[in-house]
Amino acid sequence: MSDNIRFTTVRHLIKKLLKSNKLINSRNVKPFPKEEARWLSHYKFRKENVSINDDGSVPGGIAQLICSTIDFSFIRSIAAVAYSIFGGPCYDPVSLFLLDLFRCLEKSPSVKDFCRVLHDPFRGQIFRRLAGISLDCVPCEATFSNFRNRLGESLYQEIFHALLSIAEETGLVSFNMLATDGTLFPSAARYHGCHCFQDSCASISVDNIIQKIRDRVLYRIEDPSRLIPGKESWVSIECPCPNFPEDVKRPKIKMLSFTLEHASNELSAVDTNNLRFFRVEEQLTKLGIVLRFPQSNVHAISLSSLLGETSNTFRFRCPKLPHDRTARIGVRRKPSNPDKIEKIFGYNAVICTSIGPQWGLELPVACITIAGNAEEGKQVIPLHQQILKFHGAKTLLHLLDAKYDELPNYEYARKNGAVALISYNTRNENITHDALIERGYDRNGWPYVPYCHLPTRPNGFDSAAQRVSFSCFKQCVKSNLPAHLELYRNCPHRSRLSGYSTHVSIAQHPRLILEIPRGTERFRQLFALRSAAERTNSSLKEDFPILRKPPVRSLRRAAVVAQLGVITLLVDRIAGFFIDRIIKERKFKASGDEKWADQLSPPDIPAFLRPFVKFAC
Repeated sequence: MSDNIRFTTVRHLIKKLLKSNKLINSRNVKPFPKEEARWLSHYKFRKENVSINDDGSVPGGIAQLICSTIDFSFIRSIAAVAYSIFGGPCYDPVSLFLLDLFRCLEKSPSVKDFCRVLHDPFRGQIFRRLAGISLDCVPCEATFSNFRNRLGESLYQEIFHALLSIAEETGLVSFNMLATDGTLFPSAARYHGCHCFQDSCASISVDNIIQKIRDRVLYRIEDPSRLIPGKESWVSIECPCPNFPEDVKRPKIKMLSFTLEHASNELSAVDTNNLRFFRVEEQLTKLGIVLRFPQSNVHAISLSSLLGETSNTFRFRCPKLPHDRTARIGVRRKPSNPDKIEKIFGYNAVICTSIGPQWGLELPVACITIAGNAEEGKQVIPLHQQILKFHGAKTLLHLLDAKYDELPNYEYARKNGAVALISYNTRNENITHDALIERGYDRNGWPYVPYCHLPTRPNGFDSAAQRVSFSCFKQCVKSNLPAHLELYRNCPHRSRLSGYSTHVSIAQHPRLILEIPRGTERFRQLFALRSAAERTNSSLKEDFPILRKPPVRSLRRAAVVAQLGVITLLVDRIAGFFIDRIIKERKFKASGDEKWADQLSPPDIPAFLRPFVKFAC
């Protein structure tokens, strides 16, 4: 950790990050399998002087500032496991990664639009130079798509934590206080109304359909009143999916439709084959009718001859099966009307945000992508284990909303010496006043005085005994109600200094009783910091439209997009932090006004935060 951060020029910034760059590159030394002669591009780190205008703009854009201060060569070593010595020429993985990062930083609406910029001799010049590609070798959309799929979530995750390590070594991020929240984003596939689908729904087997269709055709032609030419009839079966709830009636799935129509003078080969295949040629030819199939979900037919009889199996794809089988329905509050909920068919990016009160920075430090309906509350432990794996850092405070009110989360935090402040989820508890009086404690876990049923107040936490002390502090004396004064006169606890006192251990109510009791002013102040996670999620949809409507149709690709989003947000916020400090430092030197010096100095840490800010200045 650095003791102070006062960068006056970009050159000073480069010197400060140089040590971190060397450290990260020294940890990633695996050689790239293909020799340089077979590369279509070649990234090289160049230390360049970058000027920053007084309005905060950077000539060449944020991309110029980032590439002049961070050496991205380590990406080549991380991506080496995804490449082989065999095969044709390939792009330098650093080049493709940087171009994709530039696209996100420039808020380009799509890869297609950014490729147009890269092909432009003037607009794309700065991006091509920084990434190390030439104008006659610009990658196409498919190249970016294949690159993201080749690396996958795990390698993008390694790249993200390598960049985060640079910020950690520079003193910009710590893992003492973490706020976690998830954000739903849609899949590019359309939802067709079924939430119980699985992979087997892509090929459902049905036996002896030929005989069933033949019987229905013969039934139609037996009675002229039932024979309506052109009327479409569907062949359906009951949903066989094992995931379907037992207490719900199974719906019918449409397999194919058929019609009986008047035949033309000459039958086509398709009409003739249909009559023969379903063994109704003799019956329908006499009536001048043909059998046709206007709609069908069948993709395979298996025929076999057993003991002289022909058996058949039709395989079809359920029409309610979406093209993206890894996406699921998630529910969230409607942004335009929080009183209503909306369903999102897609994924959930659960992001952990570091809160740095020393510098006012809120940086993403971990990300996991799950299906939209997956249990978000169970992702806290994997997120923290991800941080331990790459950084080995200890967390002192977790800030979480009611989705994460799960007993394993409390146990994990306490086992690792952290405090978990989680909004309590009442679930199906009866929280009426009479029910609370009967059980003996209120919604926050504060006990009631048995004599007068007035709520007690927290009176300190005993870390050795892992219990919270509560006292009534003789509230009845301060009350203006005559009934309370009458209770005080006869109170058996009036002789004690704090009145009625009791203790409640965490073991009694491990979810309800916290080290910092719910309902206290300190809990409210600390829990208010959780909004940092919401700002992170909002930035990935509003500031950078990365997770607004990404063109992805699988969990693998959705996870890569989420990792790319947190990488973009990380480098953008760090760059913005340094730009802001450089401008303020410049104004202080020019004017000598102490207000700029005050803004450059680390703020005073409030008392309620000091136990959780290890490196406060």
